[in-house]
Amino acid sequence: FSFTQLQANIRVCLTKRRLERGHNAATEIQRVWRGFICQILLQVDMLDIITVQSIIRRHIGSSRYSKSLNAASTLQRFFRCIAAKRLFLHLKTMNRAAIKIQGIARGFSIRKKIAREEKSIRLQSVVRGWLARCFFNSTMASVLKIQSIVRCFITRSKFLAFSSKVLRLQSNLRQYKQRKIYTRILKSIISVQSIVRLKIVSRTLGHMNKSSTRIQQVFRKYKVREEKSIR
Repeated sequence: FSFTQLQANIRVCLTKRRLERGHNAATEIQRVWRGFICQILLQVDMLDIITVQSIIRRHIGSSRYSKSLNAASTLQRFFRCIAAKRLFLHLKTMNRAAIKIQGIARGFSIRKKIAREEKSIRLQSVVRGWLARCFFNSTMASVLKIQSIVRCFITRSKFLAFSSKVLRLQSNLRQYKQRKIYTRILKSIISVQSIVRLKIVSRTLGHMNKSSTRIQQVFRKYKVREEKSIR
């Protein structure tokens, strides 16, 4: 927004310079025109003076020759000079009025141009502000979208890492529990096997003792029979 305001200030300064240049040019033209008019007026006044002097001189000269003949001509010249002066003064006033009207018209046209330029500058600033706001909104939307995507990716990666750790911990806990159960089962199986083996060994020992005692009895009976037969 400061950049557009700077552009507007620069354009206002440029328009002010253009107006000052136009005003200086108009004043210079008016000065030249007034000098030209003053020179013309001076020449006309000089011509009038010269004509008056010539008329007077001619009148003085002709009065000596013929006062009656030149009186009408001198009066005509005098009245013609008065009419010419009146016409010149009327033209002068008309010229001043035309210059004043031209100045008013130029000022009105310049003010109109300045108003148009100010309106165009204001419109440009409004349009540029709207475009800047649209660009800012679009960039902010894209930035927010990118931020949401990045945050989703980060949260997913963290969740996957945490879930992998949790799964690993669960698997380790399950393995530990299964090992505990397996060791308990093994201990119980080993204890049962030892009890069964002890029973089997005790039974075998009992059968062996019985068989050994029977063999001993048979052998003793056999010895006794032999001894009896020898006697």
